Amino acid sequence: MQKSEAMETIAENIALLLEDRGWTQAQLASKTKIARPNISRIISGQENLSIERAERIANAFGLTLSDLLNKNLKNLLAVA
Repeated sequence: MQKSEAMETIAENIALLLEDRGWTQAQLASKTKIARPNISRIISGQENLSIERAERIANAFGLTLSDLLNKNLKNLLAVA
């Protein structure tokens, strides 16, 4: 399955945020009520992400959906 550019950005940002926060995929799964295997498949591009799930993930990190789609999120986290 080929990931869209938006899905690729979201997947990269989720992985980045997990590392930045020191969270495991299991912790994110617990906060979002999305099964851990699904989190793993979303990050690896094996599963598409609905808008509703993307919002739940963004909210878990205290971000907006727009933040999760931001290609410069890595740079913004480095400044914070």
